[in-house]
Amino acid sequence: MYLACPAAPARARGGWDAVRDRFVDHALDAVEARAPGFKASIQGVATWTPGDMLASERWPGAHPMHLDIALDQLGFFRPTPRLAGHRTPVEDLYLSGAGAAPAGGIAGTPGRSAARAVLQDDRRRQRRPTEPERAHTLRTGHEGPVTADAGA
Repeated sequence: MYLACPAAPARARGGWDAVRDRFVDHALDAVEARAPGFKASIQGVATWTPGDMLASERWPGAHPMHLDIALDQLGFFRPTPRLAGHRTPVEDLYLSGAGAAPAGGIAGTPGRSAARAVLQDDRRRQRRPTEPERAHTLRTGHEGPVTADAGA
């Protein structure tokens, strides 16, 4: 079983080596409280703390979710409400990755959501009238495709 604690702080008072066992015990106690007998079924424990992540992977802030998992960093607020739709103020530049909506980690959901935004914008551009169609609408007051006799 994989038990993740994405809300664990990057730094622990006294360092992660000093609090590792106590942190694991608290996490396992939380599961045991909801699933009696869980702890007795454990055959081994491998712990990877934010301190380990920083040392071995050089993750900034030692956070696999890139940004804290806090109420202001979840779902449509991730990484900010303005950027949660994966679009940026720079046209055709989209945001994806562990720090993007809807959540962090490496699940692939932010990439899928960003790709959907790209496709949606591409479809929107394809529906925009061309310059001749816009000129035709201005001249005639009627929208629609420009035909060979449109100017007649």
